[in-house]
Amino acid sequence: SSVNAWSLAAYWQPEESGWIPSISAGWGLNAYNYAHQSKVVDGTVTTSQSWMVGLEWSDLFVEGNSGGMAFGEPTFATDIKGSDTPHDGNYVWEWWYKFQVTDNIVVTPAIYYLSRPLGELTSHGANNNKTFSQLGGVLRTTFMF
Repeated sequence: SSVNAWSLAAYWQPEESGWIPSISAGWGLNAYNYAHQSKVVDGTVTTSQSWMVGLEWSDLFVEGNSGGMAFGEPTFATDIKGSDTPHDGNYVWEWWYKFQVTDNIVVTPAIYYLSRPLGELTSHGANNNKTFSQLGGVLRTTFMF
């Protein structure tokens, strides 16, 4: 078996920092090839995709600090064997702010939201016809020596 994967990414940054953010975007496509096609069962993923858009503001509120957000979908099934629809949407949002505490210490709090962390599997089993989401946070501290 094998997978052919393609991606396209772009980045743009304004000449001067201000209220116009830098912009990142990306898209990916995966095509799965199974060695024994006759043994592949209905519901097996044959194509998947992913995408994201990110914004970052340099010198946000204070020179040296930055903030940003990103939105997208991690790898999700777009085509499966058989006549069923994948129903595999799973969106992700992230917001963060980087504080330059000193020349050697950076603190970056972030929050994130996952709309369906298990994608199509979110509504299977005991959670049949129900979905769940996840909201979380992280505090990253970087020490540079």
